[in-house]
Amino acid sequence: MGILADKVDEEIKNEAKDNRNIYYNQNVKELYEEKYNQLKSISTAKMTIGRFYFIVNNDSNGWMKYCPIMLIDYKQFKDYNIGYTINFNFIPIEIRIAMFDTILSNFTDENQFQVMNFKLAYSLLLKYGYEYAIMEFNLRNILEVREIPINKLSKFLYSSPPFIKYDPNKLYDIWVKKLATKPQRHQQMTKANIETFFDKTKELNEEFSLLKNRIKRIQGDF
Repeated sequence: MGILADKVDEEIKNEAKDNRNIYYNQNVKELYEEKYNQLKSISTAKMTIGRFYFIVNNDSNGWMKYCPIMLIDYKQFKDYNIGYTINFNFIPIEIRIAMFDTILSNFTDENQFQVMNFKLAYSLLLKYGYEYAIMEFNLRNILEVREIPINKLSKFLYSSPPFIKYDPNKLYDIWVKKLATKPQRHQQMTKANIETFFDKTKELNEEFSLLKNRIKRIQGDF
């Protein structure tokens, strides 16, 4: 195990009586209730690639409205700034810990993931079959941003916003369903470019059949 998994285990033992459910509930209460106002509030312009955030997005879908994320890349399309993120709402807690346990160096350097980009994040997620957790956001539609310090990463990844239900069984069902079309979706993702996702004048054809719902959601933000 790496330092992230070790820290999680240590905190579960010392802070939650060796009970993972207690640990999860404590983290939710601490981050999203008791100490929420202590999390630094910033503008989208000050968001940094490779950093972790909780955002409130203007979206009717809870999983897309209340989002624990890592910002991985920026793109510009016409007058819009697009933020590419890993949306942890779509990834089970155990996978979140396993992913970052392999690459986290310490709990002090806030910028250790500043080299992150779409390609690196996609490759990391692809290993676990969760590449579909990469989500695009129109930064104009983000209503609130709270910065998560790296020393809170263990608690951040081992929690979820209380405004939505964390359901590992549902996440597993989604994963199984997505796994069946993983090769085709990967092929379509590698072919797609920024115009495919954001240009409403482009007609969607069967070449991007598995991305249609995603593209429609993104274009609905503009």
